[in-house]
Amino acid sequence: MLNLLIVGDGPVTRAMVPMARALEWTVVVANDMDEVEAGLVVADAVAVLAHHEAIDAPTLRAALACEIGYIAAMGSQKTQRRRADWLAEHGITDLSRIHTPAGLDIGADTPPEIAISILAELIGVRRGVDSVLSLKGRTTPLHPELAPGEAYCPEG
Repeated sequence: MLNLLIVGDGPVTRAMVPMARALEWTVVVANDMDEVEAGLVVADAVAVLAHHEAIDAPTLRAALACEIGYIAAMGSQKTQRRRADWLAEHGITDLSRIHTPAGLDIGADTPPEIAISILAELIGVRRGVDSVLSLKGRTTPLHPELAPGEAYCPEG
């Protein structure tokens, strides 16, 4: 079980919420700092999808102060610079824990594709995957921690 805090209520959020719930994760959507602070109490992961100065960088500052395993922020290079400048003005210069721009480089363009990209990155981080590669041509086991024949494969 994972507790995901999503900050912002745009089209990527609307696509991401049902996908994250399909993964059986608990999802909280926050649109102001009171909701962010309440959500951070239980969050294992934070995805900042908002581009509003009053909430995006302050959320990142608050998340960095917590033991959050995945912190991501969607946004252009200009938005990333603005957030980094705000954080630096507030004494935070180590941004290495923030995955920004959020998501994997899969050529995502639409809100659902971007949501999949971010969720896939989050899954990879949770599983300790350092880099993402295609499974095409893989010759090693998909689940090396399991003995042959022990992997769960859902029917359907």
